[in-house]
Amino acid sequence: MKSLKYISVIVISFGLITYLGWLWIQNNIHENLIGREKLANYHWMKFQNELSDRNKYLNRINYANSDSLKIYISRSKILIKDDKNSKSSIYNEFDVNRYMTKFDSLSEMKPIFMKLNLAKTSYNQSARAYNLYRGQLPNLFIAHKYNFINMKLFILNYGFENRDPKVEDIEFQKWADSVNF
Repeated sequence: MKSLKYISVIVISFGLITYLGWLWIQNNIHENLIGREKLANYHWMKFQNELSDRNKYLNRINYANSDSLKIYISRSKILIKDDKNSKSSIYNEFDVNRYMTKFDSLSEMKPIFMKLNLAKTSYNQSARAYNLYRGQLPNLFIAHKYNFINMKLFILNYGFENRDPKVEDIEFQKWADSVNF
């Protein structure tokens, strides 16, 4: 009878210690997810600021003589505030970049391209680190529990000719439709 009592105390103690350990691990993972998400959002804000500075610069030097570029810049101002790396913002930025790379005085734009690419790279690195941490076990379970979602990467390179993201989306959709499960 005494041995049954000791065994039950050991089992209950082990269960309690395991449960408390899980709560501690869960709390640490949750705090790490919050910190990594804040870092990625901070870098996204810096990228948005660089986009705003670019739009102000283009309006100031009156490169916006092109009606199409004026439309893309005004759309960019709206998308910067509202969308976090949505398809519409990527499509619009593709068009702005395409017009910017056509200017005769491209050397004036190189510092702007460098700032945008640096801010974009910083965001992508922090978003990748967040996504990687979020996708590991047991982090994935806790991320789902607290509604942490994957962050999208920004795919454009400023100052260079990029593939049209609309064409890439169509090609990807065709490929996905052709895959049989």
